[in-house]
Amino acid sequence: MAASSSNDAKLIVERTPGTIVTTLHPHDVLFGRNLPAPYCSHPGRVFYRGVIDDHVWDYFVSKRSFKSVYHSGIVMREIAARDPAGRYLDPAPRSGGTASGGKKQAWVVLSETEASKRIKECLKKTAARYKKRYPDRVSELLEKKNREENNGNSNGGGSNASASTSKPTSDPSA
Repeated sequence: MAASSSNDAKLIVERTPGTIVTTLHPHDVLFGRNLPAPYCSHPGRVFYRGVIDDHVWDYFVSKRSFKSVYHSGIVMREIAARDPAGRYLDPAPRSGGTASGGKKQAWVVLSETEASKRIKECLKKTAARYKKRYPDRVSELLEKKNREENNGNSNGGGSNASASTSKPTSDPSA
């Protein structure tokens, strides 16, 4: 029973923002640029990128006023729903060695606020990349959104409302 309590305490410490960790589990989300190959293909990072890709299309058609907050929350809930829940980790700055004294990469546990900020940034950059790569798909989604909004504003009225589509960024309700 004492061992169980010890393991629980260790998990709490390892999840505390600012804590340095050297042991990764498969659900950890690894942030950082120019990571060595083993870290780029880490299962938690691959899962995270997949979740971002799954939600980027919905991100396009969300209202500007809440889209980044809403979608970053969805991504965070999907990471938290894994068993065990993923942690958000950033490479620790190197100061002549690592936390374990060996050659293991040390990682800093990020706070939820910092993780949310990174997720929002990733959604924004991924959306910009998709907009360049798939302009027809983006236009199609935005036109569909405008048609639905126009039909909703005219209480399900005529199809002429969709003829006057405007730029999605000039949405007065956003």
